Amino acid sequence: AEQTDKDSNLIYLYATNKDEQYTYIEDARAKGYDVLIMDGQLDIHAISQFEQKSEKTRFVRVDSDVIDKLIQKVTLNEDQRNALVSVFESQIPAMDKTNFIVTFEQLPATANPVFVTQNEFMRRMKDMSAMQGGGMMSFYGEMPDSYNLVVNPAHPPIENLQTDEDTATEAEVTPLK
Repeated sequence: AEQTDKDSNLIYLYATNKDEQYTYIEDARAKGYDVLIMDGQLDIHAISQFEQKSEKTRFVRVDSDVIDKLIQKVTLNEDQRNALVSVFESQIPAMDKTNFIVTFEQLPATANPVFVTQNEFMRRMKDMSAMQGGGMMSFYGEMPDSYNLVVNPAHPPIENLQTDEDTATEAEVTPLK
């Protein structure tokens, strides 16, 4: 059950070299995951065959991504996502030449519930525009600042907020008797 993802797929984590992938293996074990050592010549071919024959089963190499993204747990349906976007957007103050985009990122429950990021490309273009003062880069200086408001749906207060929104939505839909 611990290695089942949000889509009910059983995820087998594997490593091909226990020495070279030691850190990744230990990170997985620290999260309570088992890691298969698949270092034989035919193991990779066997993985493909097993995945083809078994429904709802995937093999994922332990170093193919950060540990928190290998087995994604939390999923929001479209209604839940829209409800949470509305909640967060309603709390963002109106600012001239600034807009926020609410996004969701699967992170551990211990990570921050919300944080703000800015796209690297746009940040650089605006910085270069400010340094040049005009010319071809002035277009970027006129664009509004854009920020991502990244929400961690696995964080307990966000889960509670989601539950509260689900309850409120059900109350709106369910007629009183």
